[in-house]
Amino acid sequence: MAKRALTLRRVIALFALAGLPGCAWLQPAWLMPDAACGSTAARAKIAAGRQEAAQVPITISSGEFQPMVIDLRHGRLYRLVIDNRDDETRIFYAPGFLRSAQIGGIYVGGSPADDDCPGQLLVPARTTAEITVKPARRGHFSLANSLLPLDAWGAGLGAIHVE
Repeated sequence: MAKRALTLRRVIALFALAGLPGCAWLQPAWLMPDAACGSTAARAKIAAGRQEAAQVPITISSGEFQPMVIDLRHGRLYRLVIDNRDDETRIFYAPGFLRSAQIGGIYVGGSPADDDCPGQLLVPARTTAEITVKPARRGHFSLANSLLPLDAWGAGLGAIHVE
């Protein structure tokens, strides 16, 4: 029994030292970095361009995203239109992308969302959500419909590529 307790302590210490990199999803939103979400003035400017933004339709059906790969260009304005066709709430979980982009506005079911700089977005059943966004960083970002640490296991349900 003492050997088992010692092993458990080592595992806990190892996770503590590693900072739980695959479990960043456990952190509350106020602990996650919001550096690129932009100043109030920048968000207002992006929100003002909402109607002119290139529309990117994204469908969630049977818990999967269509398209599975979303290609965007750095510095261009987009309106991601997420249509949840399922009978249950789904999650647009893309913290790496959403926290590195400038967000102009988020609407769920036509109403403004409470959080203007999220890591994920809950989309209720049979509802459409919109995010006006300007990618601020090039890269490849995972996209999932779960709060599990899928990024760490490489098993995300989709990807966002910013060139």
